[in-house]
Amino acid sequence: MASKIQTFTATLTIAVFMPGIAYAYIGPGLGAGAIASVLGVLVAIVVGLFAIIYYPVKRALRRSRQPDAIATKQEAPKSSADTKEQPR
Repeated sequence: MASKIQTFTATLTIAVFMPGIAYAYIGPGLGAGAIASVLGVLVAIVVGLFAIIYYPVKRALRRSRQPDAIATKQEAPKSSADTKEQPR
């Protein structure tokens, strides 16, 4: 069974990487566009993963540096000018 899978894999690899003559022309514009598209998708995936991982880690580091800052944080008292109604 394993030899059949290995034979199939080897045949498929040869067929994919050794194509016959392709009567097609890929100009420099199409080639550059294809490369830019592939790189754009890869960069988007990497940046997305970075954002998913970085922001929770950043939040955890910030909390570990100042553990009492959240508990002792109080609102500033309102001044008397803020509590008065404004004339119409």
